[in-house]
Amino acid sequence: MRIGIFSMIAGSVLCFCISLAAVGQTAQQTRAGIVDVEPYASISVEFDVQAADKQLVIPVCGHVEDEKPSPCVAHVQRFDGRKWYFAKSRHPGAVLGFLSKEYWKPLVISPGKEASFRFGIDQDFFGIRKGERLRIVLEVWASSESMATNDTPDSKFVSPVFVFP
Repeated sequence: MRIGIFSMIAGSVLCFCISLAAVGQTAQQTRAGIVDVEPYASISVEFDVQAADKQLVIPVCGHVEDEKPSPCVAHVQRFDGRKWYFAKSRHPGAVLGFLSKEYWKPLVISPGKEASFRFGIDQDFFGIRKGERLRIVLEVWASSESMATNDTPDSKFVSPVFVFP
């Protein structure tokens, strides 16, 4: 079992935070429009997971038919020059949430087959710097039944190292 081809789709995404607010002092002067814009940077990484002699089950969330599925339980690790550690929010009190198990859909990878995934990494949330070395840790189960009944995964796969663009 291995995580195979690891390609990145990088880019800065401009997220528009849109709110409707009154422009002007009186109701007669109110106009609708974009009143606030906040730059937002993130990347998506795409990776393939290959099963060896046994099937693998990876929970996916928010899968749209025409897009690569996103794993529900994947983590970003950072390298500090000595050791790897799980990325944490740079915002005090902020918590990176995962969808509860009731929203997980098992994606089964048959023995000898592979599946492709897309995973988003929010640069601002984690405070990741350009050129920083990262990797993905993916939680994997042996069966749909195991995924449904066990909170602890049967395996964890670690991606090859990649550099944040």
